[in-house]
Amino acid sequence: MSANPTEGAILRFTMDGELNDLELKLSAVTVARLQTLLLEADAQLANLVTTQ
Repeated sequence: MSANPTEGAILRFTMDGELNDLELKLSAVTVARLQTLLLEADAQLANLVTTQ
């Protein structure tokens, strides 16, 4: 991930036994949205854990 937030990110996944890696190129807007979704999911999970 670049230090420059306007550049976005390239995520590379290496899978055992596969000839090719999986590479995802995400725009800066997509990275920001993904971060927001992950924060929201984390908050919901924390709420579920504390209410049980």
